[in-house]
Amino acid sequence: MVIVKRLAGGAAAGSLVCIVVLLVALAPFWLPLPLPTLFLTVALAVPAGVIVAGLLLRAFQVRPAWPAALLGCALSLAGIYLVRQSEYASNLLVAAVVVAAYGVAAAVTTPGLWGRATWRRSETGVPFLAPDVEGYRLAVMEVGPGVVRYRLLPSTGFAPEAMIEVTIRPVSFGGLEGRIVERLDATVAITAGPDVPETVVEVVASTLAHRPHLFS
Repeated sequence: MVIVKRLAGGAAAGSLVCIVVLLVALAPFWLPLPLPTLFLTVALAVPAGVIVAGLLLRAFQVRPAWPAALLGCALSLAGIYLVRQSEYASNLLVAAVVVAAYGVAAAVTTPGLWGRATWRRSETGVPFLAPDVEGYRLAVMEVGPGVVRYRLLPSTGFAPEAMIEVTIRPVSFGGLEGRIVERLDATVAITAGPDVPETVVEVVASTLAHRPHLFS
């Protein structure tokens, strides 16, 4: 499930953030500050932590990464502050807080997550997932039991090489080709023409959300 994968990816990124910060703290040209002091007193720790976390989250396929990185940093700082007030404060507990913070941040920033409580399955049995991508218009090809299929065509002109096709099937549906994404209990296959930049495919995959108004 995509949320579980993002939770695991966020926790893994949080673990590496702890290691990076610890290495910086123990570097010969830095004072060996404990983790709580490093996070709260070194002015560069916050932006550096966000940047490092964002890169690590992207490496662990948590995308978009920057909302999770920002929220993870905020949760980490809040958690570290609370830990410091406790009589059980320790670097190990601080590290656990950071790992948990980034895991939770990655999970709750899952694209489309907050639409999960409001969307209703139509007769298709799958949600009407569509991206938020500029320069393309949506052309519905098929809407039926267990399948929604459409094309994203350039807003100006038409060329098959610049077309993107999106197929939505029930979760864990096999035999699909292209970029496979799991979102809102559905499996999405994205296939792009040779003239479509990879960055556009990434935007399509990362911004998929329930947008039924686009299919009416």
